[in-house]
Amino acid sequence: MKKIIAIACLAAFAACSQNETKKDATTTTVAATDSPATKLDYPYTIDKMPDWEIGDPKNAQLALKALRAYELGNMDESASYFGDTIRFYGDRYEEKLTNDSLKAMFNAQKIAGDVNKIKMEDWESVRSKDGKDEWVSLWYQQITTTKAGKVDSVSVMNDLKFVNGKIVLLDEKLRHYAAKKK
Repeated sequence: MKKIIAIACLAAFAACSQNETKKDATTTTVAATDSPATKLDYPYTIDKMPDWEIGDPKNAQLALKALRAYELGNMDESASYFGDTIRFYGDRYEEKLTNDSLKAMFNAQKIAGDVNKIKMEDWESVRSKDGKDEWVSLWYQQITTTKAGKVDSVSVMNDLKFVNGKIVLLDEKLRHYAAKKK
């Protein structure tokens, strides 16, 4: 009998707690959405809080066209979407390049014979509310096949800064996949 009473009390307590939790979650959600001035307590601070809005979709289109041309081996076309000088940050690489140097680098990769296939996952175009910065971010997988037939793939995240409709900065981050367990 004591066990039945204990189980009944436990069930009643759980039901009350669950209803209270749902009520609190709803109240919190409504309060957060009703009041944009709600101050959040972030665990880190930065000098200036970001103030971004959705950017020009044409920038995303240009970034995707540059990547597609690169994928297809049209290196001159790919480089045409970049400015006269480009800041390029990559895996253990940082360089300020002229457009001609960028083209030469792209063409050297093409001559090496690697074939790239892009599997796009997502993209986003943003601009600062003061209009000073415009960026496009791309998330994709790049599958590379060498002349020898070796296939490798990496997960890539690119941030591209635009000025006057041209890419002036490319910041590329790569994640190599773990080897498959045998």
